[in-house]
Amino acid sequence: MYNHFNPQAKEEYWRSRPYLDFISRRPCVRCGAMNPENTDGERRNDPHHERALGGGGTAIKPPDSHAVSLCHDCHLLRDRFRGPVFPHIEDWEESFYPEHVDVKMEIVNSLTQFIVEKRYGMQKK
Repeated sequence: MYNHFNPQAKEEYWRSRPYLDFISRRPCVRCGAMNPENTDGERRNDPHHERALGGGGTAIKPPDSHAVSLCHDCHLLRDRFRGPVFPHIEDWEESFYPEHVDVKMEIVNSLTQFIVEKRYGMQKK
């Protein structure tokens, strides 16, 4: 895609509604909670596009492959305390998730499980 302000080609980011639906059915990676039931009787969390892993940019969401599941409260917290609101963004990025949560591994595990379920119809027990 050509950008008149920046003539260099922009990356095309991976977008997948089925993958985001898959992510939304997983428990929150920060606190383990699930959102209350919606009007359809389903419990779905919010897919959060993790910027700490790169990708995206100003007003550009990172690829869907960088999404993690966050409950609504954790998602609000994550989005609200970013940038100029939190002066030491590196410290915030490091301290948002508990020590036992490796966000990169959460993403790898989610992508792997999604592929296995799509390819083989197998679900983790």
